[in-house]
Order: sequence, then structure tokens, then C-alpha cells
Amino acid sequence: MRNLNILDYCKKNNIKWAFFDCFDTLIHRTITEEELIHKWSIKMIEYLPLELRVPLIRARFDVINIFHQEANFNYNYEEIMSSVYDRLVYIQNPSFSLDKKRFIELALEKEIQTNCDFCVIDRENVALLHELSALCVKIAVVSDFYIGAKGIRKILGSKKELSLLDKVFVSCDYRSRKADGDLYRVVLDRLNVDGRRCVMIGDNVVSDVKRARKFQIRPFHRPYKSEVVSLEGALEHIYERNCIDEIAGLHYSYSLSLFFWRLLNRLRETKQKDVFFLAREGEFLKKAFDRYLYINNCESIRTHYLYVSRKATLMPSLDSLDKEGFKRIFRQTTALSVETFLKSLNFPLNARKEIFSCLHNIDCKKVHPHFDQHMVFFDLCKQKKFRKLYEEQRKSTREALISYIKTFGVDFAHFELALVDVGWKGTIQDNLYHVFNGMVKIRGFYMGLTSLGDIQINNMKEGLLFSVAPVKSKEYGTWLNREFYERFMRASHGMTLCYRMNESGGYPVLEEINTENEAYHFVRPTQEKLLTILLSIERLFQFYEADESERSKLLLSLHKHFVLHLGKKDIIFERRLFDLNKESFIGSERDGDLKNTLFKVLQNVKHIMKEFFSIEFYNGPFRAYRYPMYFFMLWGRCIYWKQRIRGEL
Repeated sequence: MRNLNILDYCKKNNIKWAFFDCFDTLIHRTITEEELIHKWSIKMIEYLPLELRVPLIRARFDVINIFHQEANFNYNYEEIMSSVYDRLVYIQNPSFSLDKKRFIELALEKEIQTNCDFCVIDRENVALLHELSALCVKIAVVSDFYIGAKGIRKILGSKKELSLLDKVFVSCDYRSRKADGDLYRVVLDRLNVDGRRCVMIGDNVVSDVKRARKFQIRPFHRPYKSEVVSLEGALEHIYERNCIDEIAGLHYSYSLSLFFWRLLNRLRETKQKDVFFLAREGEFLKKAFDRYLYINNCESIRTHYLYVSRKATLMPSLDSLDKEGFKRIFRQTTALSVETFLKSLNFPLNARKEIFSCLHNIDCKKVHPHFDQHMVFFDLCKQKKFRKLYEEQRKSTREALISYIKTFGVDFAHFELALVDVGWKGTIQDNLYHVFNGMVKIRGFYMGLTSLGDIQINNMKEGLLFSVAPVKSKEYGTWLNREFYERFMRASHGMTLCYRMNESGGYPVLEEINTENEAYHFVRPTQEKLLTILLSIERLFQFYEADESERSKLLLSLHKHFVLHLGKKDIIFERRLFDLNKESFIGSERDGDLKNTLFKVLQNVKHIMKEFFSIEFYNGPFRAYRYPMYFFMLWGRCIYWKQRIRGEL
């Protein structure tokens, strides 16, 4: 019936050309793109040293990620393999002696062979192609792909049913993509035909339907659902295939995919045009989301990276000393000394020394369990030098921060300031709200919220994976290991220390040495691999056309499974992340704090058990490497069943 409708339209409108999409329309891969790369590597390793297979796979994924980001998807196979070759030479030099030209030729040959081996024709669409040809309608393949027309012809030519092709147009040959609409312009110019005399048949709603309409080409959407493997099976395969090497932490990909999907939907629903990702976890989140937007053909949302920190935004957000109660400091801890209190206010060393010199007979390093109620605190607030320096720093940093935010050119008088961060209380958002004295409407989108902080009508927060409000999320207990999210999202730069003014306006001052540099380089391979997996997951959902309910159900199920069944590699990874965690908002001393003393004792006990018995403690499944028979039901499993009893899992 579908074919009759298209044929009837072509007859009535004197259609001259029928354009067919290639993959997922005329032919279908029986395996996913990631698995195809692994099959290709097996063919390639016949001509390369065996030990290069894993580096070959990793190099290809890394290069594709770089090209996706820097070349805007406009690249060809020769460019990909040239970069892959350079990386292999660097790794294997000087024993890697294969000529670059021969390597590229060989790679292309095996790429085409692998596609031929694992591609099947779509019998309904191929039948339509033959019927259109019988009506004297010429046939052209129009495809976004990194292998040129010659390669596509060889892949299609391996199927005898596809012998009626008049032309083949591939994006990499013209540096013009169908997804952008540019390739259609090239095709119409080369064929010298009016778009109204053409039809487009394909599976992609954007590339094959919306973009075609812009050129007056009549599109016919032909969605396809693979019968080869289920969506759930395909999602599991993505994880399993990417776990062949030593890169750990890939189980985060499912929850990240769900977060980005919900984020994109909420940004569209709230009509956001600009969205700001907060340093430092926002560096990875923005990078991933930019690619996510691109694959979803979303050009209406602009992303920005905002250099902020709780420390840097606190002082600009405070009120005059007579009105300020420092609640946002004291809700973190009340066990402070004068020195740690001034550090939390971001006073530089010279300013602290000036204040110390004016505080006679006061031990500025002594920690008071209830500093907010102690006479030392009240005396400090009355001290003239402190009051003067406090006002100077508060006003200057506020002016610089507001000026810095204005450099992005966003009109906050008519639009919300939309923020994205990991979580968990939204303290930076609260600080920014007070910086603008509540005059700018702010909406924060977080992975999760464990507290609402200073939430108000013009200062709203949303936890997209879990939240404590308006009621505790049904799946709240699923995110037992949430602290690790911010740990693996390490940034390439140091913390934002403060804001200053120059001739150009406000600018952020970053710490010269990134104290988390070691942690960043440790997690960078995981970050890069996650970017690849996230795109693969999104392509799958687009291919299977899963709705919101199905997407959430599948991703949550897989997240639970992999988080509660981690292997040794992942547990070692998370333990190392824990050890590398150096971030601290207030470096407060708690020597006199009973709770802190008990905490230190428990930490020491945990450390002893970890070192002696090789037991890993974290909010997830329990693993004991040396004594699994004795300890497999302890710690994590107790947490797991506690959450089950509460109904949070």
C-alpha cells in the first residue's frame, strides 16, 4: 500500500528522479556500527602486528570523536585513516613499517568487505526502487557517509538486487551534508533538475524529510525497525563491546544518556535559547551535550561554559555586613576558626593578616564548634578593618562577576539564566541568584538534587534523574553511587578563584596549577570513551524510534544492572577516583568535633579492611577480591536491601 501511494504520486507529478537514502533504507547492517569496527579490526590485523588490534580500535574511536567535534562531521575515510595511521606509527615506531598509502587503501578495502558481509537489503524499499525504475524514474542514492561514492557503489553492488542506480551522491565527496540540507543543493545542481520533480525516500525524519522539504523535494518517510536484535540487546552490546580494553567506568553511559535526553526535552519545553554549563564538571557535560545536540539536529540551543565555583561566587553573593547572616556558610559547618571563616569568604592572605593584627588576644586558628554563636565571631563582625575589607571585596567581586556574565551577550531581562550542573544542592545557583539580587530569573537543571537549598519562585531547580522535591523520586535509591559522577567529570583547568576587572570587563581568575590534574588525566580515557558510547546509544534510540517511557525504562534497568554488578576493573577505577578526590569547599578544621573524630576512626578502620582484606567500600555492590566466599553479602548488599525495603529501588 505504501508503494502504491508513492508510485501514484510519481505518476501524477511527472517525477524525474527518486532519491534513496542508503543505510537503514536500501540496506541494513545486521550489527551495530561499533561491532562493525571490531569486525573490521580483525580483518586489518592480518596485515599488522597482533598487539596493535586494541590500539587500532581505540585510535579509530578517538579519531572519529575528534573529527565529530572539530570537523563538524564533514570528513572522509582517507582523513580518518591518515590520523589513525599517525597514531599507530607513534605507538609502534619504528617497527611499524607499513606505508601510509597502502594502509589507507587496505583499510578502505576491508571496510567495504566488512560492510558487504554484514549488510542485508530492505526488500520492500528495493522493490519500490525497481517499480520506480519501471516508470522511467531515474534512481540516485543520497547519503551522509564517510566513504565516498565509489565505496558505496561497491557495497550496494554486492547485492545484485541493487543494480539500477543511475547516480550516487555521498556527503564526504562534496563536504556537504544531507543533515544540513547542503547536499540536496549539490544534487539538484549536478542533475540540473527542479526539486518539485524529485522525491526522497529515507528513514531519518530530519535528514530525509525536513531538509528535503526545504528544496521542494517531496519526502516519503520509511521508518525501519531492525528484526536482527532487540533494542535492549543492542544497548547491552554497546557496553560489552567497549569493555574489551582496560578503560573502566563505562557503566555511567546509560544514566548520562537518560540525563541528556531529559535535559534536551526540558530545554525545549521551557524554550531555552542559551544554556550555561557550570565549571568544572560542566566542561565534560558541555562537550558531551554539544555532540548530543548535533546528532539530534538541534540548532536552536546555544551552549556556554561558565567559570564558577562555590568559593568564587560566595563573596559576590553576600549582603552588606549588617544584613548578612552567613547562612550559606554555616549550613556547611559551624565548626570554624577565624582563619577558616575568612578563607571561606575568599579573603587573600595579606587581607587575613591585616585582620589578624587587629584582633588582640584572639587565637585566630582555634576551632570553635559553634562559631556562629561564639563571641569571637561577633567581635570579628564589629572590627573596623574586617568591615572595610569585607565591603571592598564584596562590591568589587560582584561588579566583576556581573560584568563577566554579561560578556556572553544574553539578555537576561527577557530570558531565564539556564544553568546545568551535576548537583546536589545547587549552591552556586543560589549564589548567582543573590549576586543579581533576585532580579534575574534563574532555572537550574541538575542530574540530581539531595537538597533544594535557597529555592524561590525566581530561583527554580530541577533534578532530572532524581530529586527530593516535590516528593522523593521513585528511583531515588538507584543513584547510590552519585558521588562518583562529579569525580569522573574532572576538568582540564584549575578551580575558579575569584573575579577581577580589566579594560575589557570582568574575567575569572583560575588557579595556576590544577590540583586535580592527575585525576583529570586518569579519567580522560573514560570521558572520551563515554562520548563515543553516548552517541551510539542515541543513534540506536533514533533507529528504533523508542518513546520517552521505553527509553527511561530500558536505561534505568541497565544502569541498575551494571552499577550493582561491577567487575574488578570498575571497582579499582572508582577506588582510585576516591583517592584522587581533593576538592574541598571549606578547608575547615574539626579537631574538636566529636562527629569528625568518629568519622576519622571509621575511615581508618575502612582503610585497614581495604588494605588487609582487599575489600572495596562504596555505595554499590560489594566485592572482595581475596575472600569472596566470606564477604559477598556485606556492605553494599546491606545498602542495596535497605533501599529495597524503603521502596527506593
